[in-house]
Amino acid sequence: MSDDAQLAEDPAPNQGPSELSALRIQEVLEGLPHAVVVADEGSRILYANLATERLLGWGRGELVGKPLTVIIPERDREAHLAGMARYLLTHEPRVIDGRPIRVVASSRTGREVEIELSLSAHRPDSDREMFVGSLRDLTDRVALEHQRTLTRYIELARDITGHLGLIKDAHGLEEAARVVLQAIGETLQWDYGIAWVPKGDDLCPLHSWRRERPHPLAEEVGGSSLRLARGEGLPGRVWATGEPAWIQDVEVDPDFPRAAAALDHGLRSAFAFPIVAHGTLACVVEFFTRERRLPEWELMAAMSTAGEHIGRLIERAEARREATAARERAATMANALQASLLPPRAPAIPGLEVATRYHAATGDGEVGGDFYDVFPTAPGRWAIVIGDVEGRGPQAAAMSALARYTVRGAAAEDPPATQVLRTLNEVLLAEQAPDDVEWPRFLTAAYICLETARGEVSGMAACGGHPLPLIVNPHDGLRELPCRGSLLGILADADFAETEVRLSPGDAAVLVTDGAFEGRSGKEVFGEERLHQVVTNAAGQHADGIASTIEDAVLSFLEGERQDDLAIVVVRVPDRP
Repeated sequence: MSDDAQLAEDPAPNQGPSELSALRIQEVLEGLPHAVVVADEGSRILYANLATERLLGWGRGELVGKPLTVIIPERDREAHLAGMARYLLTHEPRVIDGRPIRVVASSRTGREVEIELSLSAHRPDSDREMFVGSLRDLTDRVALEHQRTLTRYIELARDITGHLGLIKDAHGLEEAARVVLQAIGETLQWDYGIAWVPKGDDLCPLHSWRRERPHPLAEEVGGSSLRLARGEGLPGRVWATGEPAWIQDVEVDPDFPRAAAALDHGLRSAFAFPIVAHGTLACVVEFFTRERRLPEWELMAAMSTAGEHIGRLIERAEARREATAARERAATMANALQASLLPPRAPAIPGLEVATRYHAATGDGEVGGDFYDVFPTAPGRWAIVIGDVEGRGPQAAAMSALARYTVRGAAAEDPPATQVLRTLNEVLLAEQAPDDVEWPRFLTAAYICLETARGEVSGMAACGGHPLPLIVNPHDGLRELPCRGSLLGILADADFAETEVRLSPGDAAVLVTDGAFEGRSGKEVFGEERLHQVVTNAAGQHADGIASTIEDAVLSFLEGERQDDLAIVVVRVPDRP
């Protein structure tokens, strides 16, 4: 047994002054409430006090003669040996005689115990140096700290994802990376953060954050030209495993190729976690600190969960952008299709004023089912038709087109108004398949044929389930044309009434679809009574003024939110000079 071991095991009673001094030192060490371990230059344990047994489970004197690494976790042994060798070579202390550091010790059973280590070096003689370590048990403090830390990290993760969720115009991953780096870096006092994204077979920096600005960090740590392969460095390790990772000391980590650059700027510890979207890695977030930090499992767990939430937010943001783009494309196509279903402009009819308006319902980007047309049937004879197909979308658009061109064809020989609607009804019934649930079931239409060649404006009107045409002038007020009839496309024996139309100077015929009066603002409906009042108040204006008055009143009531299509046709006989 060595002299040092003998001192630890069985101090002799009758000693000289130096031995008595050593004995008293030993008694003091034995009485300390925290563990003390003494080792030589070769990291061989010379002495361990009684508190060491309570802390690490080794029997009294059992540690003496063993290598110091038996109480160091295996993952940290290489770093310990490298640090000891560096000190013996340079005698430049980094931990020795410095402030206490938090490390992990390994018990006899392999259980890890977090401790506060104070380390000092002593040379009792000229030939050898001894190292004395004071190990203060942090178990109770750590348990409380871990609970507080976990709560803090969970709240941080919630704040990050909550903030991202409030960013309506976030630019996906880049915006998420900026928020995450700043929030974690500032809150947890890390010094430098980098977000990495996969590009082909490599990871490339997307965004970086620095706690100190300006702070010239080396290009080799997180510069824009840097590339890391899968498994290379800390970000590459996270990419390969899909799990968070921690480096306690970049200097001794074998998988850290940027160690020299990091150390040049005082960066010691690092951790990283993944952000996964659509089942694949979207980003690796990496942080550095100048302090040497033990792995914080709570932080990695909380950030792993935050990474999952952030990934889902990115997925939703991308889905929203794709849906918006799809709606915009659909709206563009719908507008183009709708334009093809309507006359390009109101025709010029000699002796009459003509004005039209059309607004598709807002919000869905689908083509509407409302239509109108004004066209000549013979010299001095004109047809006016307005209609509303049930529903919206491609099938409604197809039915609108069919109805419009059927009316044109049916009116070519200038038959009675009711005959035009009967022909339209027959065509609609012939086009409907019994099992086609998407084809609209019916449409409504109002048809007026007018003659202007004889110096007066007269004709006939017929309706198929449509709002009745209105005749208005500033002297006689407003009246409806009594031409009610059946819905079109439902019954083979549909019945349509026909009524005569005579327009005097100042008279205007107003035709609208139900979007002009069925719209709601809250619980209030615009209503036919309000529409009639608006038309009555507009009497005496030119055709365009009457159409604009109706349009403005309806859209103002609905506050721009059109729940249905709106079509308006106004034909007016000018006042006599």
